[in-house]
Amino acid sequence: MKKTLLPAAIALAALSAPVSAYTLSEGDNVVGGTVGFGFTTLNNALTFGAAYERGLIDDLFSDFNFAVGAQGTYTDYSGGLNYSLSHTFIGAQANLHYDNGDSELQPYGGLVLGYNNWSYGDDNISGSWGSGISSGLQVGTRYYFSEEFAANVRWNTSLGGWGTFSQLNVGVDYSF
Repeated sequence: MKKTLLPAAIALAALSAPVSAYTLSEGDNVVGGTVGFGFTTLNNALTFGAAYERGLIDDLFSDFNFAVGAQGTYTDYSGGLNYSLSHTFIGAQANLHYDNGDSELQPYGGLVLGYNNWSYGDDNISGSWGSGISSGLQVGTRYYFSEEFAANVRWNTSLGGWGTFSQLNVGVDYSF
């Protein structure tokens, strides 16, 4: 009985031990995919995205780390309607990550600058309009459930091209 309890107790302790804190630091890389909803004045639709970030500067403004990267999303608003409307965004991001010490939770916020492409089509016309450079803001947080993997929730909004566009995305990130 004792031989069974000791390995079980060790395994339970190892599984229930808290994950060591993780902060996106200088030289760290994070890549991930997301799924979410895109919001415009017309309607809402499913959004798919991918992002990359690299830590550049630690301890900026005392408790913040600075990172830059890229992100892209695709949203299709067609949804069985008599027209097709899609939105593609490709851009750069610059974020401040709050270094909150011993927590697996890593909040961040920053700026996004990129290119919006809106495509439209129906039985009579098709094309691209209102596309162009856009800028925006984003806030989010990662919850690290291991040193390499985190759940990510991000809200971003951009203004430019065809007007205001917002997204709420959730996904999984991999740190290396």
